[in-house]
Amino acid sequence: MGFEDLRVKKLSEPESRLSQAWTYHSQGLNSAFSDTSDPQSLIVPIDFDGDAKEICFALLPNFTMLAFNCAVEVLRIANRVTGKELYRWSILTEDGRPIRCSNGLAILPDGPLKNLQRDTQIFACSGNNPADYLSRGVGRWLREQRGRGCKLGSMCTGAFSLAAASLLDGSEFTLHWEYHTQFREQFWELEQPSQETYVIDKNLMTSAGGLASTDMMLRMVENDHGKRVATVVAAVCNHTRSTAEPCIQKSGLVALNVAKNTRISKAIEVMEQTIEDPISTKQIAKISGTSVRQLERQFKEHLGRSPAKFYIDIRLDRARELLGISEMRVSEVAAATGFGTTSLLAQRFKSRFGVSPREFRTL
Repeated sequence: MGFEDLRVKKLSEPESRLSQAWTYHSQGLNSAFSDTSDPQSLIVPIDFDGDAKEICFALLPNFTMLAFNCAVEVLRIANRVTGKELYRWSILTEDGRPIRCSNGLAILPDGPLKNLQRDTQIFACSGNNPADYLSRGVGRWLREQRGRGCKLGSMCTGAFSLAAASLLDGSEFTLHWEYHTQFREQFWELEQPSQETYVIDKNLMTSAGGLASTDMMLRMVENDHGKRVATVVAAVCNHTRSTAEPCIQKSGLVALNVAKNTRISKAIEVMEQTIEDPISTKQIAKISGTSVRQLERQFKEHLGRSPAKFYIDIRLDRARELLGISEMRVSEVAAATGFGTTSLLAQRFKSRFGVSPREFRTL
């Protein structure tokens, strides 16, 4: 499917209705960075006297509020907890008019698409039915801004706009798992989207939307200003980071397919309950009410992996979580995840994540 000209329809609701809708205006949000007079505020001292990093959210019709809001709040809180303007953001729409997100709330932008200063980080924010809102004007603007030295990114299904503008060639990227199949069909010539919750590939930052936007922005804060600032921002968000690294979109791999197959669901439940003391595939199949052969076939058909590989991946994900949030020794993590020895854990961990458990803790 090619581009379609985008026209944001004039809001037909009365002004009284519009005024009751939530509106996010960057001037109001940005002013929060100086709200540090409260003695209860937590200030993280950092050595920073540079210019604020410019962030631009390019909103497309029907974009998801959750992904956008999670991203903005990380920036706001980073400014607040440091008492410095680390980040400055703007909100743009194609024609500069208010735009509605997928939950029906109206967003007041700063203006229409325009030329931005070099090194501005742009995020194309989309949502449900992204192919219906592809725009030649947005695509042309994205290409122009990259040519001016801006960095690109997307949230939720914003990768559709980047792909339609030929801006994903040779890059690793992600988008929400619900639209992976449609994306592959529409942009078959590109690499398949990553299953990870977010991907940072050189100057391209993409997230799968939802709470993944929080993790991606926390990673950006950590890269820009250190782990301590990112950790405090996460705490103020009441958000537990299992690791600074992205995770697999479990819902994308499991939710729909598992919902259709109670035996797979039961098998995964058994695996998650026996991480510390793993059992055999034969035992899992028996508890799940099926044969080993049937379980193997169903896992490969619906999840793309054998039950044994899926089981190991669950345990490795748990090991990575423990390494990221606890002070447990590597040997204790190995025992808690059923690998028994540090050498076996290290071998499996490095094969999956590219680094050893000890190296992972230094990232």
